[in-house]
Amino acid sequence: MPVSAWTTREYGSRADWLRVPRHTFAAVFGALIAQGRDYRETFQVFLPGFDLAEERERRVESEKPEWLGEDDLYPDVRPTLSALREAGLWVGIAGNQAVCAAGRPAGARSARGSHCDE
Repeated sequence: MPVSAWTTREYGSRADWLRVPRHTFAAVFGALIAQGRDYRETFQVFLPGFDLAEERERRVESEKPEWLGEDDLYPDVRPTLSALREAGLWVGIAGNQAVCAAGRPAGARSARGSHCDE
């Protein structure tokens, strides 16, 4: 499965937020996933006591929230989906991003208690 543009951008921004090299963050993240561990443990390696929900809110307050946008789609996504629709197929799309990331452009604020910690 290819890594999405969102994943690359978002995890890079998380490394930047923690002030660790992106390559180092990615290596720790990958090692933990390969061991079947929770991805959130990555943050504990660099910042013990890290609270993901709290840090997400801090990022929102700093106008650096998680977000998904048109630029996160690979260039062939829209033409491919259009071709499938024209062929009479219905396509469902699912993702595993936090609810707070969907449809919120950079700089937009979320309400405290949103589902950002899921």
